[in-house]
Amino acid sequence: MATDLSQEGSRVKKEWLQHFMKAPDTIRPMLEHRMPPFKIPDHDVETIFAYFRTTLVDDRVEDLADSVGKMTLNDPGVILLGKKLYYEKYACNACHQMNLKGGLIGPNLTEIGQRLRTEWIDYYLHDPKAFVKRSVEPVYKLTDQEIEELAAFLINSKEGS
Repeated sequence: MATDLSQEGSRVKKEWLQHFMKAPDTIRPMLEHRMPPFKIPDHDVETIFAYFRTTLVDDRVEDLADSVGKMTLNDPGVILLGKKLYYEKYACNACHQMNLKGGLIGPNLTEIGQRLRTEWIDYYLHDPKAFVKRSVEPVYKLTDQEIEELAAFLINSKEGS
């Protein structure tokens, strides 16, 4: 039932983990079971995150830091192109929710930029099956430009927008 955490250090951001460990929310709407709200002290969450970032990492994701750093992820034009890819060309909303709209098969992508590291989004969009073997996400063979545009849209999406 639980998510595979073996590469969680390459996946999540520290601020998101700190909040999630205090008040777990729904990431996958279709799952019946949820993580219980534990009363984990802040210093223990710090320790958990340090463990994630030093041990539960995937070098294939970490190696993308330089290329992700060169992306124009805050450019409004790039974000708009990503939005068109998301809603029109690839119809990601057929499976994913954003702002309570869309499908329920995939994870909720509302504020995904708050949760996931951009390097992980980049790697996952290149080949979802390479990272999560059981993923039902189609392998679209996106171009690097499309990945940059989709990543820009996803990381800049905010609740209510």
